[in-house]
Amino acid sequence: MGKQNLDSLSTVELERLLANVETGVPAGQTLYGIVPGDRVRVTATVNYKGPALSDTFYASIGNRIVFFDEIWKREVSFNWPATAFFLPRH
Repeated sequence: MGKQNLDSLSTVELERLLANVETGVPAGQTLYGIVPGDRVRVTATVNYKGPALSDTFYASIGNRIVFFDEIWKREVSFNWPATAFFLPRH
């Protein structure tokens, strides 16, 4: 596919093109340009070594102006067995 001027694309064509664009930011950083209807995926990888552990991973999305206004949150429980080797979890 050759170069194409984005101004010449229809809304449907532009949405189809942008549906495959991914942008990532490290935890605690700002992801700009999110609007209602956008899809955001929160991922984490943790390498653990030590005694058996059960806990909860917490992630949230919101606005920070004067204080953090939480718009979305999710908690996921996890369990690790006791191990002497690092175990990755996604």
